[in-house]
Amino acid sequence: MGPHQNKTLRIRFLVLTVLLAAVVVIESGAIIMGNMAIGNQSAELAENKIPVLNKAHELKLSVVQVQQWLTDISATRGRDGLNDGFDEAANNAEKFRTLIDDLIVLDSEHAKRYQAMLPVFNAYYDVGKQMAQTYIDEGPSGGNQMMAQFDEVAAKMSTEVDSFLETVDQETVAALSNQQMSAASTGRTIVIGSIIVLLGVGLVYLLVSRVLACLPKVMVELQRVAEGDLTSSIEVTRRDEIGDLMRGLQSMQQRLLEMISQINATTTQLSTAAEEVSTVTAQTSANIQQQQSETDQLATAMNEMSATVREVAESVGNTSTAANGTNAEAEKGRRVMEQAVQEIQQLAVQIERASEVMGQVERDSDNINTVLDVIKSIAEQTNLLALNAAIEAARAGDQGRGFAVVADEVRTLAGRTQASTAEINQIIEKLQTGSRNAAQAMSQSREQAKSVVDQSSLASSSLTTIVESVSQIDQMSSQIATAAEEQSTVAEDMNRNLVRLSDMGKQNASGAHQTSQAGQELARMASSLQGLIGQFRVKQ
Repeated sequence: MGPHQNKTLRIRFLVLTVLLAAVVVIESGAIIMGNMAIGNQSAELAENKIPVLNKAHELKLSVVQVQQWLTDISATRGRDGLNDGFDEAANNAEKFRTLIDDLIVLDSEHAKRYQAMLPVFNAYYDVGKQMAQTYIDEGPSGGNQMMAQFDEVAAKMSTEVDSFLETVDQETVAALSNQQMSAASTGRTIVIGSIIVLLGVGLVYLLVSRVLACLPKVMVELQRVAEGDLTSSIEVTRRDEIGDLMRGLQSMQQRLLEMISQINATTTQLSTAAEEVSTVTAQTSANIQQQQSETDQLATAMNEMSATVREVAESVGNTSTAANGTNAEAEKGRRVMEQAVQEIQQLAVQIERASEVMGQVERDSDNINTVLDVIKSIAEQTNLLALNAAIEAARAGDQGRGFAVVADEVRTLAGRTQASTAEINQIIEKLQTGSRNAAQAMSQSREQAKSVVDQSSLASSSLTTIVESVSQIDQMSSQIATAAEEQSTVAEDMNRNLVRLSDMGKQNASGAHQTSQAGQELARMASSLQGLIGQFRVKQ
């Protein structure tokens, strides 16, 4: 599996970190909320419940003090020195009312309850004052009668105050109990959170221990690879980041094995190639010496060839001069033949035009025949009309005699017209016959002229071909002469190049010697590289 598919350690650490963070956040929130609740409850106790409880006890004490002072007055009947009970009772009554006002301010939620106690207290206080005054005025006989009424309102007042005090005590106890429960809940939250944090720390310790337990094996494998020992196989059994590390080390070991095998094979090939280079260099040196000898012989042959090429160039120059003369005469004959061909072509054109004119004459004669046919038809119709007119005149008698004369004249004119038409027709037939004979003669002349033109064209083409051939011979002679001169130049260049080639052969011989030394150095380096590779231990 890939290195990014099983990140179990990372996932575990991430999950534990998230859980611990969540626990810390939740626990901190719970502690803060608990402390806030405890603070609110403590504030309520300090600002409301405890003051109300204290006021309630003071309220009960004021009621008892009022009863005590009024009862003392009743017992002493206000003798000198003992008559200040009314003032003390009045002070306590005023204190009672002040406490009621304070309670309404402190605990406005139960204001009606406090206000309901005032009428009961006022009745209680009024009856008590009356009872005390009756004891003073009438003595025990009158006061004892008021005692029962006072005991009744006193009992009612005592019940009201005791009930109120009990309610306040219960509310205070409940508030204290809630505060204790909140404190206990906060304590439990702290304990549970601490336990969870300790468990998380323990799990982290276990994970770290597992990771640290695998590191020595990884270090051993790394040290073995660093020392060049590639004989042992690296086993991978884990599927976490440590497993990925081991797989990476395994891949590196395999890659090193492949590289060393390739380098070893390459070194062997390099050593063999170095020996071959040394052998080839020696052979090359011998070949260069032989090449230098053959180059000297070739230079001598090139000198002889250069002289021969110069002689060929002179002969070709003479041939070119003769070809130029022949070309000039052939060109003159070609021009004369072209002029004759042009004149014959013009004659053929004139004959063609005459033939076309004779054809047009023949066609016009045919058109005249058509006109004569029309005239003949008109004469026949006129003769027929004249005959009909004579018949009608004979029927008319003397009245148609003049009309008959005209009809005779018309018939006579029609007869002459028919006779003239016949003569014209004969003349036209003769003209057509002559035109046909002339057209045939013109056609034969045109064919003969065309044949002469064709023969003249062939002769002109032959002369043109001769002129072109002679011109080509002239050009080829010039090209041969130029090529011969160039060949001579090339031969001289080749001679110089052969001299340089001989010098280069000497330099190549020196280079071959240096190459041989480099091959020996290459073989030494290959042997050294094999020694370095031998430091790695690999499987055989």
